[in-house]
Parts: sequence; structure tokens; C-alpha cells
Amino acid sequence: MRASNTAELTYSRTDLTHSVNRLSRLFSVTAEREGKSLTRECESGLHVRMDAQDIEEVIGNLLDNALKWCRTRTHIAANRVEGGIEICIEDDGPGIPEDAREGVLHSGGRLDTSVRGTGLGLAITVDLLNAYGSKLTLGTSSSLGGLACRVLISGKTQT
Repeated sequence: MRASNTAELTYSRTDLTHSVNRLSRLFSVTAEREGKSLTRECESGLHVRMDAQDIEEVIGNLLDNALKWCRTRTHIAANRVEGGIEICIEDDGPGIPEDAREGVLHSGGRLDTSVRGTGLGLAITVDLLNAYGSKLTLGTSSSLGGLACRVLISGKTQT
């Protein structure tokens, strides 16, 4: 059995700015191929005490979902906020009704099976974030109208 990749065990320091920018470039290729756009806004100098593979899996799962469900536009932003660092991924898709948001965060929780996927991405994301004392909240994007996924990485996991 392998040990968890939590910050307390690994003490790894990840350049979050680099990860957000790199993953945004990679997912932009997919977006363009599908006639969609992915824009980004990322504060420079963001670092977190999280395993790079873990935080990149979180970002990758959220970007994959946003691009899967958006009509034409997805946006990722990463910035310092009170209490930590926030990564927000928004899209212009149908969103998730407020009363269904909790259910999609659990393993296999899916609202629509017409789109490819296993229903595991958000559950994995939540589990990884919980291991670091961080949190995912789902809401409505005020700028794009679809889903807004907000990851708050607590100040304890910043470097």
C-alpha cells in the first residue's frame, strides 16, 4: 500500500503558476480542435505545498469537465485570495443545478450519461483536495453563465 501524497508527508513545493500555464496550453489544443476557446489568467509566483502530480490531476480533471460541457468558452484563473490561493475554472455550458451539486462530487455521480466519462473525476478531485485540507465548491459563473469550480488551497499549503 502506497502512502498518500499529502503535503505533510512529501513536503513538495509545486510552482502552481507553471502548472496552470502548462495545463492551459495543453488543453487549449483540445479546445481549438473542438472549435472552443480556453483563456487563462494566472498570477505569477504562486507556489503550493502539494505534490505536482496531485494538483495537476485536480486542474486536469476540472479543465476536462469544463471543456466537455462548455458550449464555446472556458476560463481558468489562479490568484491569491484571503485565506490562500484560489483556482477558478468557469465555462459557458449548462452548469449544474444547485440541488444536484453535492451528488456529482461523489464517486460515480453523473447527471448526464450522454457525454463520455466515468463520473470519477470530481470525486477524485475532492479526495485529493481533502488530503491537503483544501476545498472544491461548485457554483454559477457570473461572467460566463455556466459552472464555476472554485478550488481554495489554504494558506497552510502555500510556500
